[in-house]
Order: sequence, then structure tokens, then C-alpha cells
Amino acid sequence: MECAIVEYLANAFWQVPLLVAGVAALLWALGADVRTRHRVWLAVLAAALLMPLRGMDFGAEPAEQIVTAAVASVPHGPQITASIPDVDLSVTGKPAHLGRIVLDCATTTWLVRVYMAALAFFGWRILRSWIAAQGLLRRSRSIDLAPRAMAIFAQVADGQGVPLPRLRQSDETISPVVIGAVRPVLLLPAGFDRLKDDEVRAALSHEFAHLARRDYLVNLICQVFSLPLAWHPAIHYVHKRIRDTREMLCDAVAADEMASPVRYAACLVAFALRALDGHDAALATQGVSMFDNRILEERILQLTQAPERPDPSTRLARLAGASVGLVMAVTMALMFHITPTWAETPVAAAAEPPVPLTPQIDLPAIPSAPAAP
Repeated sequence: MECAIVEYLANAFWQVPLLVAGVAALLWALGADVRTRHRVWLAVLAAALLMPLRGMDFGAEPAEQIVTAAVASVPHGPQITASIPDVDLSVTGKPAHLGRIVLDCATTTWLVRVYMAALAFFGWRILRSWIAAQGLLRRSRSIDLAPRAMAIFAQVADGQGVPLPRLRQSDETISPVVIGAVRPVLLLPAGFDRLKDDEVRAALSHEFAHLARRDYLVNLICQVFSLPLAWHPAIHYVHKRIRDTREMLCDAVAADEMASPVRYAACLVAFALRALDGHDAALATQGVSMFDNRILEERILQLTQAPERPDPSTRLARLAGASVGLVMAVTMALMFHITPTWAETPVAAAAEPPVPLTPQIDLPAIPSAPAAP
């Protein structure tokens, strides 16, 4: 099991960045829309986790240990060497060996322990976020919206075909946030019903878009599913692009609901200004909310600016270069495989007596010397 873990990590270390870089270049060259980018990054997350498994033989014994066992069974005689033949891709379909890493048992055990500690750490982060979300709900209180806000609430829910969620109010959030996968709760900040009508409609439209897409559940599945590679910087980048495009998709739905991207962008800025002196506790939870100051500028540009339209020759050159790069990256990741090699370990000799290397010949007895006179 330790050998399989080290082999998986060794291949993920170089294969995942190639895949992510190739896909990012292709999306940039295509100028893909937000929906396409979101779907592609979800597919990249799944491919990045499965790609290092190609070429792994979970039931095979390390090659060096097999050779060592064969040598140890012969106690005498000349040194015996063995070589592992290269894999024929046309016959087996398995990737060829890109290289070998020599590891001893102590190093392998140390690497696996560090990896298990990293898994525990990232798993604890997910659990801590869930605990924080539940604590946020426990500290919240019931709320009765003003008739004006309640009318907007029912109108937006009916327009997006979303069942009315449970409503709670919290003093620890600065914008509405959705918490929960099975029975979602819409947590509203204090004084929400005193906001302007546009701000109320913008916030509710954005959160109901999250509800319609089941983003809370999808976000939780992505984080749990990617735990084996949560340590990889490229996986962190993929998660960021999934999160950013998800917010932009909900922004587009809310802008359509308000019939004006500019009005919706102005509401985003208003929430950002209101949050300058506050701290949003919902950001430390698994909840999905309208406010995300980290990509506020990108979201506003996405709403208010027309997409870049390069001339056909430039677009064709970008597309050709990005396509070639992606094909080369994926081909290398699928055709080549790093196989760790474990140092020789002593193997007990066989129970049967060893077979002599040379046949024994019975020589005639030498006669004794004659007696002295």
C-alpha cells in the first residue's frame, strides 16, 4: 500500500500541472464563456485525480524485491543480474516508464506518514468549516421580513423556480449566505430588510441562483473528492477557478433578474463598501454567499465589459498554439509513468537445499603410500 501511495504522488506531482496549464491556455485562447469554463474546470478536477492512476499495477510486487529474492536463493556461484523489459505500448496499452526513483523503506514510510498527516489536516479543515457553519446557524435567530422585502423574496423565488428556504438572521454576516445541502437555510444579515429594493433583489437573486444550482452540495463534494491531492498547488488553482466561475454564473442570473448588469454591479459595490469595517464569519464556513471581495473587480468587469474579440488571425494563432500545448501535455501524462524503485532488502533463503552450480564428480580413491623398508 505504501508503494502505491508513493507512486501515485510521484506521478501526480508532474502530471497535474501539465494538465492544468494546458487547459488554462486553451480556455484563454478560445475566450470561452463563464459556463463553459466552469464545466471544464470541474472536468479537470476529476481528470487530475484519476490521471496518475494510469499505469499503476496495484497487485504487482516491486521489481527490485523480486530480483533480490531470485539472487538470494543461490548462495554460491557467480553474480546473477536481471533486467525488467520495457513495456510494449502496442500490446499492453500501458504507459512507458519515464524514470525511476530509488527509495529505501525508511524514506517510503516517512513520505507516507507526511502524506497521511496532510490528509488529516485538510480533512480537519473541511470538518472545521462544517462545524463553523453549524455554529453560525445555532447562534442565529428567526426573522420576520418586512412586507416589502417579503414580497421581493417571494417574487424572486417564483421567478427562479426555487422552493422558499428557511430564513434566519445573524449579526456575524454582512451578506446573505446559503448553508446546508439537504435542508438549506438562507442566513440574512441584521437589518437586511432595511436595505434598498435593488440591493435586496440583487442579494436574493444571487443566493437563489446558488440554491437552484445546489452549489453548497457541489462545493462540498469537490472538496471531499479532491482530498487525495489537496496538498497540490495546481489543485488549489482549479478550486479557485471553480469557485470564481460559480460566482460569476450566479451574478449573470441575478443581473438577468434585475434586467440590468450595471445596477447589479452597483449593488455588489455597495455590499463591498459596507463590508470594509466588518468581518464576515460566513467566509470561514462551507456556505456560499454573494459577497467575495477577492474577485470583486473581476466580477464587475465580467458584468460591465464586453468580452475581448481579437482579430481572426490572432485568435487562430492562439488556438493553434494552445491546442498543440494541451495535446502534448496530455500525451506525456498518459504515455509516461514514473515507477519508484525500492532498494534491495534481505530475503530469507529457500527452505530446500540449494542446487549446486557445478555437478559433483566422484574421484577414485588415492592408494596409500608403500611402507618404508
